[in-house]
Amino acid sequence: MILHVTDKTNGGVRCADLLYAFSTVPRDLNFIDHRMDSETAPVVVLDQNLLQNTNAEISFSSGHRPKPDAFELFKGSPWTILSRAFVKHCVVAPDNLPRTLLMYFSNALNPMEFYFQTVMANSAHFKNSTVNHTFRIAVPDAAPPHRSRYDAVVSSGAAFAGRFGDDGDEALLQRIDEELLRRPLDGVTPGQWCAGSDEQAAGEECSVGGDIDVVRQGEAGQRLASLMAGLVGAGP
Repeated sequence: MILHVTDKTNGGVRCADLLYAFSTVPRDLNFIDHRMDSETAPVVVLDQNLLQNTNAEISFSSGHRPKPDAFELFKGSPWTILSRAFVKHCVVAPDNLPRTLLMYFSNALNPMEFYFQTVMANSAHFKNSTVNHTFRIAVPDAAPPHRSRYDAVVSSGAAFAGRFGDDGDEALLQRIDEELLRRPLDGVTPGQWCAGSDEQAAGEECSVGGDIDVVRQGEAGQRLASLMAGLVGAGP
């Protein structure tokens, strides 16, 4: 879920804010949380649900993948922001490493925590174009001392948040929609694609279509761009 980095008076990050912030940094960057993890050998599992229409539990093997000597293992958050060039490299790389890793991590318990991190770290080109950040916060299960869960999420400085529970987080999601994103019930988050007036009732400003190609960032977009600039080392 997109939010941000701001208090309720300034609003949340919208699509236009994200587009603006990412337009201020080189397009070939990847944002991948990663760290070396040469001590962990991926656990081998069998997920029958991939082979047939069942709802069976995952079966755990007694063994582990042998530790490789041709590449170093890296691990991190499964939530990544990948460039087109890196995705293409994972599909058609001439050195065959991405395909080798695809086989190595097959039947692993958490392949998304290893695959892109390991491909990136073992690529001479992409390991120098990766930022160790995801702009994401994990929503706390319980409120921190003297703070609400909403305040903890909003003050985190993150652009994305998750995961949310099926039922218990409905009130939190509703508050984020109303106070951060200004998203009306059963409506869309307002943006430049809404040509209505801000004075119109909630939900009605998007009843008139605007220019979907216009990117006009708000204060949240400016702050997110500044955060990116600090991480990347290049001003917007």
